[in-house]
Amino acid sequence: MDLAGEIALVTGAGSGLGAALARELARAGAHVWVGDLREEAAKQTAAGIVDDGGRAGALGFDVSDPAACAEAVARVRAETGDVAVLVNNAGYDACLPIEHQSAEEARRVVAVNLLGPMNLVAELYPGMLERNHGYVVNVLSTAARRVWTEASAYAASKHGLRAYTAALFKEAQRDCLQRHGSIGIGVTGVIPGGMATPFVTDRFPDADRSKLQDPATVARAVMVAFATWPDSVVPELAVLPPSETSW
Repeated sequence: MDLAGEIALVTGAGSGLGAALARELARAGAHVWVGDLREEAAKQTAAGIVDDGGRAGALGFDVSDPAACAEAVARVRAETGDVAVLVNNAGYDACLPIEHQSAEEARRVVAVNLLGPMNLVAELYPGMLERNHGYVVNVLSTAARRVWTEASAYAASKHGLRAYTAALFKEAQRDCLQRHGSIGIGVTGVIPGGMATPFVTDRFPDADRSKLQDPATVARAVMVAFATWPDSVVPELAVLPPSETSW
């Protein structure tokens, strides 16, 4: 997929992997909209892209709020056009044993990690299908394939997102072929192993950083999915540190 001139929306891009993905998309020529719950963080990432010669805008919104997602997409359409690349990267976790996890905390994890991507796909997929052109990347986790203690809601949300991504992949194949006779929408689920991002280091300050990978490396690996499309498809991509024990 030639990203030059395409419109991309990346959520959770105020820092970490989202910011790295936004920068890679901009380097490839896309006009990137940086979405984040923290609007100032989104503006900082967007400003850095612009300083490097790229094109970017910032959006402060909560992916778990369907109305906020609709408003953000409407703004992007009005200012730059239709989104061709959606990267659902925003994530949230509440590291608590099940007995101490409130219903509201569990709801928040699922609302951000699973319903957030669903909200944005609901806004953007119909247009992609109409144009037979687009790409959706859902950032999963090793928690989409395994579980550990104190992460019950997180693992449940990521397992759910992996299933949703697989279903979207199959529906895009079917719908594009039925309507257009060719498959113009790509779908990839990304499973990153441990990364040196605030999502990990802020929650686990004692984590061994020598066993964590650079999010910029993961972002570069994700770009392979665009480079192979449409001759080949990458429905799922795992990018792990060499010392990752989950595989």
